[in-house]
Amino acid sequence: MKLLIAAISLALSVVTNAEEAKSIKYNTASGSQIIIRDLGLIPGGTTSSGLAINNQPVIVGLANDSTFALQRPFWDANTGVIIGFADNFNPASTAIPEHVNTSREMAGTEVYGDNVYQGIYWNPTGQAFVLPPLAGVRPRLRSCFTPGPTASTV
Repeated sequence: MKLLIAAISLALSVVTNAEEAKSIKYNTASGSQIIIRDLGLIPGGTTSSGLAINNQPVIVGLANDSTFALQRPFWDANTGVIIGFADNFNPASTAIPEHVNTSREMAGTEVYGDNVYQGIYWNPTGQAFVLPPLAGVRPRLRSCFTPGPTASTV
């Protein structure tokens, strides 16, 4: 049930105005409650999106600021308040947090240009570190126009 709540709240977290965070509560036929929360915006920003949630519940995602630079906020899912930020590893790329655990450690992807992806780890304070490649595995170059290597070519 927590996964359903997380999926719904993350899917609906994109916002277009800077009003105070609001929520909508739904009661299911089984007696569970689903809460959809507007995460709000960074001051001067125009968009935000939750990408992962843990059981505390803390949401991590992406939002832009007044200069349109992407930031990686941590939100308290109960209140919608920003409680911290994660670093971007390399200013020439975009780090995207995709998973968060109960210790607020995150894992995600650093995107360089259109085709190169690298694993990133964030410690609980939001400091970013590059993950080393797996031994014996060729790095994958991804493109939306060409398929990546298959298991037989790796």
